Amino acid sequence: ITYTDADNDGICDDCGSYVEPEREDEYYQIANAGNLMWFASQVNEGQTAIDAKLTADINMKDIDWTAMNIFAGTFDGNGYTISNLCADEDGGDDDIADGSRCGLIQTLSEGGKVTGLTISDAQLWSANSAGAIAAVNNGTISKCIVKDSSIMLGASNGLAAIAGTNNGTITDCGAINCFLQRRWGSANNASYAIGAVAEDNNGTVSNCFSYGCEFSNSPNAYAIVENGNAPVNCYYYTGDTVSDTAATAKTKEQFASGEVAYLLNGEKTDGTQTWYQTIDTDAYPISDSTHKTVYKQTVCGEATIVYRNVNEPVHVYTHTVVPPTYYEQGYTLHECVGMDDSYEDNYTDKLVLPAISDLALKSRNYNSITLIWAENEAASGYILQQYKNDSWVNIANIKDNATTSYQITGLAANTSYKFRAVAYVTDGESTAYSSYTSALTISTAPAMTTGFAITGRGSDYLTITWTKNAGASGYIIQEQVDGVWKNVASIKGNATTSYTIANLQPNSFHRYRMVAYKTDANGTCYGKYTGSAPGYTAPAMVSGFKVSNIGADSLTVSWDKVTSANGYVIDIYRDGKWSQLAKINSNATTSYKATGLTLGTTYKFRIKSYATNGTLTIYSTYSSAIAGVPTLSKVTNLRMTNRGTDFISVRWDKNESADGYMVYIYDGTKWTCVKTLTSASAVSHKITGLESGKAYKVTVKAYKTVNGKKFISDTATISANTL
Repeated sequence: ITYTDADNDGICDDCGSYVEPEREDEYYQIANAGNLMWFASQVNEGQTAIDAKLTADINMKDIDWTAMNIFAGTFDGNGYTISNLCADEDGGDDDIADGSRCGLIQTLSEGGKVTGLTISDAQLWSANSAGAIAAVNNGTISKCIVKDSSIMLGASNGLAAIAGTNNGTITDCGAINCFLQRRWGSANNASYAIGAVAEDNNGTVSNCFSYGCEFSNSPNAYAIVENGNAPVNCYYYTGDTVSDTAATAKTKEQFASGEVAYLLNGEKTDGTQTWYQTIDTDAYPISDSTHKTVYKQTVCGEATIVYRNVNEPVHVYTHTVVPPTYYEQGYTLHECVGMDDSYEDNYTDKLVLPAISDLALKSRNYNSITLIWAENEAASGYILQQYKNDSWVNIANIKDNATTSYQITGLAANTSYKFRAVAYVTDGESTAYSSYTSALTISTAPAMTTGFAITGRGSDYLTITWTKNAGASGYIIQEQVDGVWKNVASIKGNATTSYTIANLQPNSFHRYRMVAYKTDANGTCYGKYTGSAPGYTAPAMVSGFKVSNIGADSLTVSWDKVTSANGYVIDIYRDGKWSQLAKINSNATTSYKATGLTLGTTYKFRIKSYATNGTLTIYSTYSSAIAGVPTLSKVTNLRMTNRGTDFISVRWDKNESADGYMVYIYDGTKWTCVKTLTSASAVSHKITGLESGKAYKVTVKAYKTVNGKKFISDTATISANTL
């Protein structure tokens, strides 16, 4: 035999047979529709006292249900639901025979029990008594719910959601959103009523409720029971007109408040009660302990009764929203008006103080760094930190948010430093801080350059030198002009240690200073200026220097006047070395006679100008050297003083440098020395033995003997004739 159950409903897809449920502790374990159909068939075959327990929710949709005729056992719903229970598949009137009783069970016998069961979305029709749990109850129905179901009955007594006729006990049950209707022309027939829990109550109905049920085709509708014994502790809500007098009507809001659940429990809240309700979620009582217990409480300071899911008084609170600060969270403060009770909730985060923005370098020099940042209007002040010895150390607490710069002093030149800043806000007792800025790395400017001095000069330039500054990227040289320092040179690179300033005027005063600079990621910064270096250019070099007069023991030199000079220095080269010959203290003097020289010796001369400014004397460059030789000058003013037929007398001016003179005569054929005079004072001579009427030439030469060497001057010659 092949058995298939593709939809796992306990009914064979091939033959329609039902799966027998397992049995445990005398209870058949009903897990699906087939198990339920099998169990009902066993009951209807005479095993009326067997027991069943649901182990799952069961959907009876599209399954023809045949009620259990008489049931005397226990049917434990175990908190599960049977849905879509229907008299037959089509549900037409012709399928309901007169005398039938429609429901899960037609008659629940005395001793029979149905408990913990929910029936939902049932569609039931009957001609004689109808109830979703039992058409007629002679036993006990407890903790059962019928909801969202339609139950119809013809001209017969006993129409209700739980049990049409109750001769036993119905307790802790509820009918929710059910539609109950009389059919077959029974409308307006006052003898056929409708009850939501039971119509005819010859037994006990207690602790039950109906909620949202609708009644049709009967002028005698009852939200709990229609006749017989009065219900005990039962409540209802419906939008239809009902005739209940023993049950208590409650509003929809009262049901939702938890009041009915509390009343149904007989005020029990110890966990043994039947009904639970999660207020603000459940609209009516629920027989499920996973929902919450309902407690009755008073409103603090009032006589008002309220129902709650917590077992404590209802406080009437004032609500104050406390805004967050930089020091504390914000929250809502709830304070009870009648008791010393309060609590806080709805916490909000502390205010976050914005971090300092735009922290940057404002300026720096060799021993200080000035930082600047954007004003933080929310802050009380700022703290600056410097990284020292592997940790951050506070270096300034600025207690004014309008102050947005700070100078850090006492730093070392050409040294890298790290800084960061944090804003803070304080109320005098508490202080809150922003996040720190990113660290800012800044180097100080180079140290002052040393050795700065004027070390060379000319009439049109000055040369400055200094010691290399290892921390510099270059140097700036400035000159003070009319009291204002102006750049005259920018030198890139720190290896250059000298600079010549050209195109200056002779003997002009200048004052210079220097600053080293460094260029890095933060821009260009400048160190400390050197002290000033004052200096004069040299006077102009002497021009036109020459030997202008020659003597036997002297040489006279002359030159052009140098207007920028105060005087001159003349050097002479003799004996293999240069030595100062003369210092002339006036620039107007433009010649000098060197005496005491040796006849026939070559002498060299050079000259430089000088200018004196206060105690400082500055010399020009030497002129080119010139040479001169002392020479015996020739006889001057040679003349014939007398003549005869055989003589000629001559005379000349005395040559102070000479030792004597040599007299020569030329007769037209040859020169003949006629006389050597050995005294410089012998300045005349008579030449005799001449021919009469003849033309002669007479020459006189001066001579001088120095160190055994005889020096002869150039000749002085005249023409003369005898008579």
